[in-house]
This record gives sequence, structure tokens and C-alpha cells, in this order.
Amino acid sequence: IKNLAGRLKELRIQNKLTQKQVSELLGISPSIISGYETGERTPSAEILLSYRICINAAPVSYTHLRAHETSQDL
Repeated sequence: IKNLAGRLKELRIQNKLTQKQVSELLGISPSIISGYETGERTPSAEILLSYRICINAAPVSYTHLRAHETSQDL
């Protein structure tokens, strides 16, 4: 998950967006974006897809998402 957190932050910065801007685009709190980027929170597949659309990033591997969701269920 650390790799995902770092990648989300990297993509946001590459696209010259603030956490506040991303949170407004996604309709969630900036503190939630911060949590995603530090690895303290885990975004759902739906949020990841929305994030990708918002910042026009390359798609996240579905296999990675499924592995992550499975580990969340434990």
C-alpha cells in the first residue's frame, strides 16, 4: 500500500494539483486525500478510478486493486 500512497501523491504533484483541489474534484475531504497519500487510509476502487479520471493518470492495475481489497477484508 505504501507504493500506492506514494504513487497517488506523485501523480497529484506531477499534475500540479493540491490536495484541496483533488478533494474538491472527488467530493471528499482534503484530510482523506492526505490519508491516502500517507498510507493511513485506503481508497476504494471507485475512488481510485475517479482519482485517475481527475488527474488523467495511467490506469492502476486491476490485479493490484483486487489484491488490496482482499487484504482489506482480512
